[in-house]
Amino acid sequence: QVPQQRSLLSKVGREAFVAEVGEEYLLDDGDKFYGRMERGAPCDGYGVYRWADGSVYAGEWHRGVKHGRGKYMYSNGEVYE
Repeated sequence: QVPQQRSLLSKVGREAFVAEVGEEYLLDDGDKFYGRMERGAPCDGYGVYRWADGSVYAGEWHRGVKHGRGKYMYSNGEVYE
């Protein structure tokens, strides 16, 4: 289940959300990843990637890349599923 784009962290507290999907990682370029990482890349399963420009992808990952079901919200508010 993929959270709605605008309620990604607002409906639940950040701590509850992170506990559900895994750890919170702050990357060198200002991006954030919520989920599980291994060797600097998202692990297989569900995770949320938030770019510094405000774009967000919430969905499935496989071998460190977006793969499967998910939702991408561009920083201008447009949504791609």
